[in-house]
Amino acid sequence: MPNQNIHAGHRARKRQFVLKHGIADLPLHEVLEVLLYSAMPRRDTNGAAHILAERYDSLSAVLDAPYRELAAHLTENTAFLLKFVRDIACEYALQKGRADYNGSPTTDTLKEYVETLFFADGVEQVYAIFFDRKRHIKASRQLSTAGDFGSCMFSATEIAEFAAEYNSTNIIITHNHPLAAKAPSTNDFLITKKLSAELRKSGLILLDHFVVGTDGVCSFKEEYKEFVF
Repeated sequence: MPNQNIHAGHRARKRQFVLKHGIADLPLHEVLEVLLYSAMPRRDTNGAAHILAERYDSLSAVLDAPYRELAAHLTENTAFLLKFVRDIACEYALQKGRADYNGSPTTDTLKEYVETLFFADGVEQVYAIFFDRKRHIKASRQLSTAGDFGSCMFSATEIAEFAAEYNSTNIIITHNHPLAAKAPSTNDFLITKKLSAELRKSGLILLDHFVVGTDGVCSFKEEYKEFVF
């Protein structure tokens, strides 16, 4: 048939391979080739996959690339698919993290959880994690910020509003150092102490502050036992 997709057999074999073996052992261009099937249902995706693989050195770099940059090299439809996949991956990590660490979380399991909040972030962000009375995670919310943690515009009022929404009085704050070590700065300590005092006025308890850096995760409560919240 003249309109038959000449790539159908090849795609079917690729899909079956991925379903059976996963993508861990595939080179980057082959992973991208399969990923682009949905955006390019009637066209060979091999060329586009090679363009991406040559420009970026990893799957995460492809997914983190700016939308306009991707669209300029490929198509808007393809760029949208790649950004959509990234957003789905981020949301999956957050939901899976809450489910995996929602028993009686320890400092170690909480460190693992907060890393999932920032696994795709290349800029400094701040999150608040809200717990129920049994210290189970109820939700995590990104806070309104402007600049790095030292110049954040988030407020105790914003956190208190979220806490009321989740009927939570126990809170952890976490922020990341995308290009630096996990060690808190002097300003991190000052802001944490001030925030804790403000939250207490609303009947809220700041349990800990985690800093995610290039060398791991720092817990104020674990590593700075002399620090008083």
